[in-house]
Amino acid sequence: MSIAEPSPEQITECFKIEQSLGFDAPDADTAGFFLPGATEALYQDLYKTGYTRVILDDAGRVSSYVVVVPPGHSIVERSLANNPAMLLCGDTPSPDPKHSIWIAKVASQPAARRSGQARALYAQVFADFAGCTAFTTTALSPKRNPASEGFHAAMGMQRAGVFLSPPRGEVKHIVNLLWRKQL
Repeated sequence: MSIAEPSPEQITECFKIEQSLGFDAPDADTAGFFLPGATEALYQDLYKTGYTRVILDDAGRVSSYVVVVPPGHSIVERSLANNPAMLLCGDTPSPDPKHSIWIAKVASQPAARRSGQARALYAQVFADFAGCTAFTTTALSPKRNPASEGFHAAMGMQRAGVFLSPPRGEVKHIVNLLWRKQL
């Protein structure tokens, strides 16, 4: 299994994988899902300003991918710095945007699920951003994402609070579980 930086065309493949994982998909509870709202333009922007890694299948197509918003990025600043929509648990320290990453996306094609590819991508992220604190979210409402919760717990991430997201299209009340891990 080889982890690589993607081409611009492979970023489009990543976006198509996300589009196939809607929260209303029949297998959303077991396969995980994404809430609506991402655009291909966001993927292309994070390809240029963030960190994206892919694993390709034997035919050279994207099998799995991860997208990370790096320390100091405007999205990290907006999302983590004194955000009143982020409610932290008890003794969880407030995030420092200069030393924090936001794991925005991780996904695999159906044939690659439970193959260790997402785990390998996270291990690479954890190594590449050693010394930072990683944050991500999993959906609680409008629909809970138990597949994603189980994956993040298995990766050693800790529940750190909740994160209230703005409405996305028809989805109005979005509550996410906030996860963190000191790398």
